[in-house]
Amino acid sequence: MTPVGNVSDKYLSFTLDSLSAYPETWQYINFSFMVPLAKALAPSYFRFGGTYSDVFVFNETLNGPINQEVPWALTNGFFGNKTTIFSGEQFDTLYNFASNSGWRFIFDLNLMLRNGTGWTEATIHSSRWNSTNAKTLFDYASSKGYEMDWELGN
Repeated sequence: MTPVGNVSDKYLSFTLDSLSAYPETWQYINFSFMVPLAKALAPSYFRFGGTYSDVFVFNETLNGPINQEVPWALTNGFFGNKTTIFSGEQFDTLYNFASNSGWRFIFDLNLMLRNGTGWTEATIHSSRWNSTNAKTLFDYASSKGYEMDWELGN
């Protein structure tokens, strides 16, 4: 029998949806407990993303409130005008779980950080993505030597 096509050896993959697992929730998950179980499913991809990741903002030291207003956050969308801040420590937890499990980590970047004062469905094509926070996160991940993949928007 001749194969019709091939899939990646990491086809078996998992997502922790950020909508139901924002930092106030997933920081309490005992990832180290799950590593031995997850290793049995390697190689795989572990994606942290989903709808809510569109309002995540990286701040390495988490200096400030977890939920805060930012001038370029969604103003007329599903999330109102607030965004969720996540720290380097929280990012490390996710990366280390994937790495220790033999999985490849994929992180979903915030597509809704826009230049200007907000975003609506009508203006998405005329506004530009503000990559400043993504670069901060890239620099952080690079400084840690993390080998991973990135996704822009949900």
